[in-house]
Amino acid sequence: MVLLRSLNLLGRMQGRLLCGLECFILYSGMRLIGVGEGLLLAWLFSVPKRKTVLVMIPANYASAWVGGLFIRGAIVRALPMDLNNGWRWFWVMVVVTYVITLIIEWPFVAWCSAERKIG
Repeated sequence: MVLLRSLNLLGRMQGRLLCGLECFILYSGMRLIGVGEGLLLAWLFSVPKRKTVLVMIPANYASAWVGGLFIRGAIVRALPMDLNNGWRWFWVMVVVTYVITLIIEWPFVAWCSAERKIG
């Protein structure tokens, strides 16, 4: 009887556990990408690593949230996508999301390099 109750409880918790795992992976992955972007910018533009990493982590989250809301919303519903043109629209959306990321993260990158002395 106790075993059946435990299995029933685990079955009900499975969705919550998977959602929690997905959120954890998303959170950790976004943070790692932000750290990687920050270190790359620090190396390319000779700016302080700490500041760049600490700025690029929220920049990465901001671009992901805005891009996710924008792409999941009106754009995806408006696309005339079917099986015949799916790959074309896939690559169009890759370019669109890349451009959105550049637009959203550009102010963060400019802020990181604003104090850099030229010359």
